[in-house]
Amino acid sequence: MENIILFPIPLSQIRELIREEMRLVLQEESNQVHSSQPEPNEILTIDKASQFVSLAKATIYELTSKRQIPFFKKGKKLYFSKQELQTWMLEGKKKTTAEIDLEVKKYSKNKNH
Repeated sequence: MENIILFPIPLSQIRELIREEMRLVLQEESNQVHSSQPEPNEILTIDKASQFVSLAKATIYELTSKRQIPFFKKGKKLYFSKQELQTWMLEGKKKTTAEIDLEVKKYSKNKNH
């Protein structure tokens, strides 16, 4: 264990040290958020695509053979656009009852006019 030596530090200096540490933490978090967003042209192998969409490789192969998932083929290798996979996943979004109710209201309103 390290030896700890305590000495008086003015309160203003403690505040400044805390502010600087908080700024660094927030900057690191901001960098992590930006780096987790997909690159528009990021191309994934089947292994990475499988991890990204949380499906087994066999399922990915099945979906590509049925042409139900966006993919590229170069020779015998399959590749996937990360952005297209995100769009594909979002297409399966199920509407909430509130969204359905709103559509019904809009439809009814337009039908009556």
